[in-house]
Order: sequence, then C-alpha cells, then structure tokens
Amino acid sequence: MHTPAAADPRLMVPEGTALDFEIAWRGGALRHRLRESGAIGWQPLEAPALWFNRRRAVVEGSVQRLSLRLRSRGWFTRNPGSHAALALRAAVTLPPDRSAPGSLEGLGLAIGNVSGTPQGCPQPPAAQVESFWYGGNRLVPGSWSPSLLEERWYALDLSVDAASRLQARITDVADGAPLAALAYADPDAARRPANLAGWFLAVAFTDGSSGDWTLDVAGFRESWQRPAVG
Repeated sequence: MHTPAAADPRLMVPEGTALDFEIAWRGGALRHRLRESGAIGWQPLEAPALWFNRRRAVVEGSVQRLSLRLRSRGWFTRNPGSHAALALRAAVTLPPDRSAPGSLEGLGLAIGNVSGTPQGCPQPPAAQVESFWYGGNRLVPGSWSPSLLEERWYALDLSVDAASRLQARITDVADGAPLAALAYADPDAARRPANLAGWFLAVAFTDGSSGDWTLDVAGFRESWQRPAVG
C-alpha cells in the first residue's frame, strides 16, 4: 500500500486561488519558485513540481477543472529532452529522500518532448494526453496538439469528471486562436483509486548543458463543478 506525499503547505489555498510558478536553469543550477498571484516576491519550492494530494468521495456529475498559461523561454530548444506532466484526479508519491516524484497517478497531459517514448508524439514539443497510475503510465497515440513554439503564451484548460473523462483545450493567447481540443475516456481508470481528487504539475529531465532556460506557468487555478441539487 503506497502513501501519497504531503504537499507544500503553501499549495493548500482556497479553490480558485491563482498561483504563478517558474522553473529555470541559471548559472549551472536548477531553481524553482512559487508565488500566489498578486503577492510580492517569489518563494523557493522544494522540487521542480507542484502537487496537492486529496481524496474525496466519488460524486457522479462532479468535474475537476484546471486552467493555466504556459510559456517556454528556451526550455523547448535548450532543454529539448524535457517534458512536463500535468494531471487531475491525481496523487503524487515520493521516494524516501523526497528527491523527485516516485510515482504519479492521474489523467492529463504531457507537455514538451515525449518522442522517445512508446506512442509519443513524433513532432515535439507538443501536448499529448497521458494516463498515470502507481508504477506505470501510458501516452495516448494520436492525441496530441500541433507543435508548440518558444516565447509564446498558451492557455490550457483541462477537466476530468468522475468517470475519468478528460477534456483539454489549448489556445494561443496572442491571437486567441484555438490550437487543440482533446477528449479522452480513460480505460486505465480502474488502475487508480476512484477517490483521488488532487493535481500535479511535474517537470522531468531538466538539463542546462545547452544554456539557461525558463518555463513560466501563470494563473494556475483549480476549481470544482459540482452537480446541481434537486
């Protein structure tokens, strides 16, 4: 039996509160920091990841939602082997030394380069649907966006319902043009506990060998849509 890890207490914010998040390689070292939108200054994070573990009774008709904006400043081109994992109805389990996510559970997207993974998008960087369960994961073939560009803000809107059905929309912020609309009903949902209700954003394979880079995440906001009563 695995036990989900306790999240950074600063992430225990009311639903709907927006967070800003930055991962950057500067001067030979990786840094990661967080701020609540509108707050003064940034605070260091323990790891290049955000996560919040919670469990809730399964309620038919409930939908967990997440919205954020994402921009690469050199991350795609100077750290081309990296990708971010983003998921809802989720949980994170850490190894004893808390060095990195030991296992991820949830349903969401891989963002960046997964071309070397079975069923991964062959034209990175892109966003692709991914299912995670304790000890395993699966990229969904054909469920990817067009290639993403440097120095460009993208708006991501995700939702996962109680039946593990994902809806994901990606929009180019500069011109408001829709880039991708992805939908997926996860047949691997039974591999996860049904009452997972957390979320995570974790970045893997970070490297600075080709120079400094930054991944910006702004307006990261989680919310729940509950079924009408009556």
